[in-house]
Amino acid sequence: MDKYPLKKYPVVGACCLNCGLCPRYYDEGRSKSFYCTSCQLIPLDRLRKAVSGAETGIAEGAGIKEKAKVIRTAINNLADTLKIDLELRK
Repeated sequence: MDKYPLKKYPVVGACCLNCGLCPRYYDEGRSKSFYCTSCQLIPLDRLRKAVSGAETGIAEGAGIKEKAKVIRTAINNLADTLKIDLELRK
């Protein structure tokens, strides 16, 4: 018997925002921190609008890497427009 079943809790990213990016796109293996950084720095309504606009340009049979590339380009273009630097500094 599991005291805290996973089904009860919503799937959110590492940033704890329910943006919807992490569960759908970070599975390519390299962009999870990029999505979480963009969710923290870019206003969420503008980010969702950019992502939904980019999703219309994704081919139906596209793989996860192609999808991630299109979404990442859209987020970078939005960040450039808003003059936000998304580079991760360690």
